[in-house]
Parts: sequence; C-alpha cells; structure tokens
Amino acid sequence: MADTRQPIVRRIFEAAEKNPAKDALVYGATRIPYGALAGKILAAKAALEAQGVKRGDRVILSVSNSPSFTYGYFACHLMGAVALPVDPQINAAHLEYIIRQTEPAISFVPVPQGVSCRFQPIDSLDGTAPSGAAPASAITLEDTADVIFTTGTTGRPKGVVLTHRNILAAATNINEFIGNTAEDREVVPLPLSHSFGLGRLKCNMLLGGTVIVASQGFLAPEQIYSAIESNQATGFCCVPAGLALLFHLTGDKLGNYASQLKYVEIGSASMPYEHKKRLMRLLPKTRLCMHYGLTEASRSSFIEFHGSKSKLQSVGKPSPNVELRVVDKDLKDVPAKEPGQIIVRAETVMKEYWKDPAKTKEVLADGWLLTGDVAYKDEEGFIFIQGRADEMINVGGLKVSPIEIEEILKTHPGVKDCACVGVSDPRGLSGQLVKAYVVGAAPQGRPSPDELTTFLSAKLEPYKIPTIYEWTETIPKTASGKLQRKLLGTKG
Repeated sequence: MADTRQPIVRRIFEAAEKNPAKDALVYGATRIPYGALAGKILAAKAALEAQGVKRGDRVILSVSNSPSFTYGYFACHLMGAVALPVDPQINAAHLEYIIRQTEPAISFVPVPQGVSCRFQPIDSLDGTAPSGAAPASAITLEDTADVIFTTGTTGRPKGVVLTHRNILAAATNINEFIGNTAEDREVVPLPLSHSFGLGRLKCNMLLGGTVIVASQGFLAPEQIYSAIESNQATGFCCVPAGLALLFHLTGDKLGNYASQLKYVEIGSASMPYEHKKRLMRLLPKTRLCMHYGLTEASRSSFIEFHGSKSKLQSVGKPSPNVELRVVDKDLKDVPAKEPGQIIVRAETVMKEYWKDPAKTKEVLADGWLLTGDVAYKDEEGFIFIQGRADEMINVGGLKVSPIEIEEILKTHPGVKDCACVGVSDPRGLSGQLVKAYVVGAAPQGRPSPDELTTFLSAKLEPYKIPTIYEWTETIPKTASGKLQRKLLGTKG
C-alpha cells in the first residue's frame, strides 16, 4: 500500500486552505494566521531562490525573536533545501565548524571573519508572497529536511541528518502520546534552535494548532503567565531547569492554571523527584508528559506522571510506534533489572551523521540506533536511565551510575545542584573513586563532607558514596539544561 503521508510543511498549506484565519503563530501582540503563514513561507522561498539557493543546498538559519526563522525554516522544506537551525548567539568557533562541515549556500547568522560564506539578515526572509505563487511538489519523505548539530556533550559536535520522514514520524508519535489536537494552543518558552523547542513547533504545525512563542524564556516568567492567560493556552512545554526557575521566582503560581492546561511536555534533562511531585500537586488533572530521547531519535520514550506515579524515577515506556530494547555488548536482550545499552528502532531514527560514515557505522546496526545510554527495564517494562556508557564509574569492578547519586544528593537541603564523575584512585586500590561537584543552596550554608556522606549512607551502598567533594559555583550545562559532565574533567 502506498504511503500517503506528506511532509509537515504540506500540512501547513492544507491548514491555510481550510482555516486561513486561524492563529498559527503568536509572537507577543503579533498574531499570524495560517493563511498569512503560508504566504510568508512562499515569500521566504522566493527570497531564498533570489539568493541562488537550490534544492539540496544547506541554509544556516538564525533562530531570532521574530517569526522570520519559522518562515525560512519551512521555506527550506518546501523547496527541498536543507535547514540548519542555530542559536543567534552561537560561539564563533562552533559556527565556523558547522560552515566548514556543511558548505552552506548562505548563512542567516553573521559569519566569522575569514570564513567564506554569504550572509543575509534573517529578517530579509520576512517579505510579501509573489502573486500566483504555489507550493512546489517535488519534495518527498526521503529528502533531507534538517541537519541538527549536537551540543557536543560527549565530544565533537555531530551533524544529525534528519529526513522529512524522520521529523514527520517524531511529531506524529509525540502527538499520539500527549493527545493534543488542532484546538490546542501551546505556550513555547524554549528556543526553537534546539531540538525540543523546534519539535514543539512541528508537532503543532502538523495538527494545525497554535504556537505562542514566549521569546524571553524562563527568565521572564510573567511573559509566560501572560501568554497562558491572554491566549487561553491549553498546552505548555518546559525543560527541568526552566521549571526549577519558575518555582524559584514565582513559587506555586503555575498552579493557577490547573483548570486551563490540558498537557505539559517536559524533557531534555533529568528532573528532581521533588519537582515532579510538586508539579503533580499543582496540576492534578493535567497530562504531565516527560520524554527521553536524543537528537538522533526524538522522544524515544514517555512517562505520564499521574498515570505512572509509582515509577517517577523512570523515563517510562517506549513511545508510540517506537521499539526500544536494553541489550548487552552482543546486542542481546538483558533480563529485567540488569543494566545494558538502550537501542532504538523507529522511523524517527536519523538517516546518518553528516559526512561521517565511520561514526554513523558505529551507532547504526540493522536499523537500530545504539544510543550509548545505560539503563535497565523493570518487570513491567519501565526504563530507568543510569547514565552514558562512557560516563559510568568503575569502582573496583562495580559499575556506578552518576545519575543515581546525583538524584539523591540533590534532595539534601544544602545542595542546590551537583554532578558526579569517576576519578582515579590515588591508592591504586579500586580503579576509580566517585567525586561530587556540589553547588550549595543558600542560605543553609555548605554541609560538610561528613554530613553529606552520612546523608547518602542511608540511601546508597558504600561503594557508591563520593569520597571527594568539591564546591563550585555552577555545573556546566547546555542551553537546554543537559549536564556537560565531560567539562568537569576526570582529575581528582
């Protein structure tokens, strides 16, 4: 049977025909209905073509605080060009690396000095559609849609190649689990330059829903609450660090919208157990959906807090239409409760890494993505993440999950944040020891190492307890809140 599915950009034009006056995007006081959005995409397509961009060309797009990025992003998809979304404040060395790797036809981000690539301001894509323009029809689900460069938490940034089939499958699976519809209106305070925020845009555009962009993010909580109120929003998305900031700055105010918010999606990093419980208390009837996934395989598992309240330390079960296994080094399934590597098979799995066949071969095997994440499944099929395979700590031959220690350590009232790594045992007895980097929670003051050790002794086996503590002002993280453990080093 023929596959009748269409790239997401086509669904935008279908929505424009059926509901041209319905809001697609809201940026502050600016409301962009679907009819206007379709016209703006066509105008951006014409602007790209005027710059000489052709099918298959790469286009670097700055995710600015204006709708221009969205116009350019879907214009690339419409004409068969490849979108490379980046943060407008991207590090110059990182941008130079992306340009040298992908040889883009044009960049809508200022280009570092000495780098050969044409530059145009992103707002030049905000124009008027040429009369008589019609969407192109040549793109297929197998064409490359995006190249998303990873944040480099595990080494050199990699260009993840995603086809139209990949991004359509991801949006379809996410919508199926969350249960949102075309009638939903979602506040998105996440940067669209990152996989999570961009995913929320695509999920809503696939359905013909409404995206309300809170461009100042979690540092401006009143903008978020105003957007929820003024638009009668039914959906919201956040990263754990953003939610922690809302709690810190505004207490339990999010609970004021308990009767209004139908769903919340959370992801991109681990979330403290007490914050999960607090969110459940504030939003008792809201679907609280937290995902696990990678840029290479978006949203591979989900948990809904209320429905799985006894499994809150897990990342749930495989997402709709996704196969997820926990395997040993020979890719054989391991028994329940036994740790192994997560592997994923689904239409969401990337096509390849950009111009890196060796790395691609390392992680793709017979259609399965080898994630490098260590986890175990319980008897009911819930997945419990233990960390990256290359971040597990080897104490005398016993594998220790840094995440397990961190989650418990964060529950101490004197600890605001922390990260654990393995360091060489100077005595040469156990191979590695556990070292904890700790951010203190004022005004309690710093607890002593003995106090922290006593606290952990009641909750962990002795070999898992840190023997070294180092106080620090911050823990290095990406813009989306992912811990950059490797930046902490491995020296004791």
